[in-house]
Amino acid sequence: MTENNDQQQPEAKKEKNRLWMSAALWADREYIRESAENYQQTKWYASSRFWPAALVLILTWVSAVVVGNYENAAIYSFVLCPLLYLNVKGYRWSLLLFALLYTIDKAGALYMNLNNPKSNPIILIIWWVIIVGATLSAFRIENYRHKHQMAGRANYVRDLAVVLAFLGLSFAGGYFYLFNNRLTVEQRGKIAFSYGVVERYSNLIGRYCHAQGVDLKKLPEQFHTAYQTEIAAVEKWVNKDQSFKTQLGNILENYKKSIDQEFDDERKLLIMLELAHQEGKDVNDLAWKPEYDRLLSPQEYCAFVDDNFDLFEQSGSFEEFVQSVRDLEQQ
Repeated sequence: MTENNDQQQPEAKKEKNRLWMSAALWADREYIRESAENYQQTKWYASSRFWPAALVLILTWVSAVVVGNYENAAIYSFVLCPLLYLNVKGYRWSLLLFALLYTIDKAGALYMNLNNPKSNPIILIIWWVIIVGATLSAFRIENYRHKHQMAGRANYVRDLAVVLAFLGLSFAGGYFYLFNNRLTVEQRGKIAFSYGVVERYSNLIGRYCHAQGVDLKKLPEQFHTAYQTEIAAVEKWVNKDQSFKTQLGNILENYKKSIDQEFDDERKLLIMLELAHQEGKDVNDLAWKPEYDRLLSPQEYCAFVDDNFDLFEQSGSFEEFVQSVRDLEQQ
C-alpha cells in the first residue's frame, strides 16, 4: 500500500525546495498517498474533488450579480454542476475535463485581455494554478486508489440518472425563461434606439462638451423633465434583459470616439445649414471647406445646444423616440 520509506525521505527533502506555484500545481507523492489512505475520513465538501469546481461556480455567480449578466452564469452552471457532482463521485475523466475546460476558459480570458492595460494576467495565472492544481491532485488521488484497489465500484446508472435529470430540468427551465422573457428582434431594435437617445441627451453629449471645456447646465435636465415618462419606460424594458443591457453598455463604451465624431459632424451640419440659408442654396449643393470650421467652434456648439432645447423639440428631434417608446408599451 505504501511506498518505501527510503524513497519517500529524499522526495520530502526535494519538495521543501520547490516553488510554491509548482508545489500547488503538482502535489508530492506523500500527500497523494496520505490523502488516498484517509479518503473515507475526509468529508466530501472538504475534498479537492469538490471545492475547486464549487469555488468556480460561486465566483461565477458573484460576478454575475455584480455585472448584472445572469445568462452566462446559467450557461456555466449547466456545465459545471454535472461535473461537480461527478467529481465528488470520483470520476477521473470528469476531473480532467473540468481542469481542461477551466484552462481553456482562462487561456481565452488572457488572450482577450492582451491589449487591456487594466487587466492583470498574474491574478488569472494564480487562480489557474490553485484550481487546476487542486483538481489534478484529486485526479491523482483517485488514480492511486484505483491502482491500489482502494476504490469501490461506481454506481454508473444512478450517477447518469442524476446528471440527465439535472440537464433535463435545466434545459426545461432555460427554455421556459427564454420563451417567456426573451425580447424579440423588433423589441430589441426599438429598445436599442430608445436607450441610445436617453444616453445621448443624459450623458454622451454632456461628456463630449465637458471634453471641450463646457459643462451643460440645461439640456440634460430639460430632457429628463420633458420625457420622464418615456425614460422610465425605456429603463423598464432595458432591465427585462440584463444581458442585452450589458451589451448596449459595452457598445456605447466601445464606440466612444465614433459617438464624439457624430457630435462634431452635427456641428458641421449646423454650419452648412446656416451657410445654405445665407446663400439661398440647398445644403446638399454645398461642399465642406476647412475654413468653415472656425464659424462655429465645439465650445460654441455646446453652448448652442444647451440653450436651444425648445428648438430640438420644435424640429421634431424627439418624435421618433417618443413613437418608439409608445410602440414598446403597446406590445
